[in-house]
Amino acid sequence: MESGGGRSREIPGGGLTTIYNVNVGVSQVMELKGQRRLRTQRATATMEQTDWVIRDAERRGGQMSRAFMAVLMAQDRMKFVREALVLNQQLLGAARERF
Repeated sequence: MESGGGRSREIPGGGLTTIYNVNVGVSQVMELKGQRRLRTQRATATMEQTDWVIRDAERRGGQMSRAFMAVLMAQDRMKFVREALVLNQQLLGAARERF
């Protein structure tokens, strides 16, 4: 909406009034040749692509969690094997002393 500056005008019977010029407009987007359909299809494709990217990231996160757990388990096994080795070496030493 636009408004020009007002100007005063004398009215019959005495007195002044202010007259304003006012322009009012309405605009609406007019889409031609299936532009809305194409834009909607593009938005839908983008949303689907985003969903797949999220799913892939979640899948990779699950794989990384499983790999991390496998590393922790391997570390625990190595600790157990080292402890068993130390105990076996002590047992061997004790057996040599006895026999």
